[in-house]
Amino acid sequence: MSERALYATVQAYSEVEKYLPILAERKNLNEKLLWSVWRILPVEIVAPSTLGPAWEKAWHCLHQRDPNDVPTLALALEHDWPIWSQDKDFEEARDVCKVYSTAELLRILDS
Repeated sequence: MSERALYATVQAYSEVEKYLPILAERKNLNEKLLWSVWRILPVEIVAPSTLGPAWEKAWHCLHQRDPNDVPTLALALEHDWPIWSQDKDFEEARDVCKVYSTAELLRILDS
């Protein structure tokens, strides 16, 4: 794994691609530009182990709220990585994993 990469599960990667056109329309952004930026981001797709304590903790934390988010939390727990997401479902995960919103990351990068 690369130090300069962003990591995502297949589910998370697919969700970004599903909602990118919707985001462009809602925010009145250039969709082609958004796709260009998305394609150059160093995103590596990684699958979490579906066995073990990370998966169990992620399942316990999120399966009732959004089972599609379980793999992302499991991956973060497995590697002790933070999560960057605007998804409100991850509010439930803040007790077990560091979760950053875009605004929080921008504040950190500005300081």
